[in-house]
Amino acid sequence: MAGSNYVADTGFQADGAIAAFTAVKWGSDAQHVAAQATLGGACVGVSQTAISASEATAGKALAVRYMGITRMKAGSALATLGTPVRADTSGRAVVLAATTAKQNVVGLTMSVAGAADDIILVLLTPGAQHTTV
Repeated sequence: MAGSNYVADTGFQADGAIAAFTAVKWGSDAQHVAAQATLGGACVGVSQTAISASEATAGKALAVRYMGITRMKAGSALATLGTPVRADTSGRAVVLAATTAKQNVVGLTMSVAGAADDIILVLLTPGAQHTTV
């Protein structure tokens, strides 16, 4: 797999431990992010490194990609390129639900995953929502 191709990364403080290449959401304030633990929850972006709870408490910054192409952990096998994905309860990329009316989309797959926790490429689509009809 080719490397990621970023457009915009920024540093945030973390409200706790966050795994590398997983979705993050707004944290306790505009300078903080937290691990995305809600299925299909809105995301700020994708963490580019891991941070432990002790590192977060000590104030270590976390790089978050919010625009461009990112590496991201898959939450299951993803076989089709261009598939819109949302975050699962571990912040990993999973397919959208077929019957949920409005879903927060993290991005579109640019590579495939054979199993959960494979690293894939995702074209981020910040703020996008998918509506089923």
